[in-house]
Amino acid sequence: MLLTISYVPHKTQGWVPDTWDGMFLNPNSELRQAYRIGITDLKINESIPIERFDIPFPPGTWVRDTRSNTQYITLEGGGERVITADELLRGATYSQIVSSEPGKAGLPPWYSGVRTWVLRVNVLLALLFVVLIVLRYRRARRTAG
Repeated sequence: MLLTISYVPHKTQGWVPDTWDGMFLNPNSELRQAYRIGITDLKINESIPIERFDIPFPPGTWVRDTRSNTQYITLEGGGERVITADELLRGATYSQIVSSEPGKAGLPPWYSGVRTWVLRVNVLLALLFVVLIVLRYRRARRTAG
């Protein structure tokens, strides 16, 4: 991309931008697109109401807020569905994100079932361990008594 900025003198601010001329070139240096942007009305240090910067995004919009380094999808009624870093690392798609709870998008279908199965096995092993300790304790009392 090539960019040229032209300046003009301003009565109180010195030199200010007046036009931006840009060109996008193909890899073989042929012109792909050109544009010119010009200033039609210039106001410097004018007071702007803060509400002007509150942009209402329609429901379903994927928002990346660089101020807070967060991402979310807007919901009906003004809510937000937060997109977690893990979901982004897993490469979760938009449709997976909007159809799942935060943190769950992009997980393989078997994940929640495996997690439940592992938890049940661990509880069963803990109970078995307690039973073995109780049996051993009883056996030790019988032989000592």
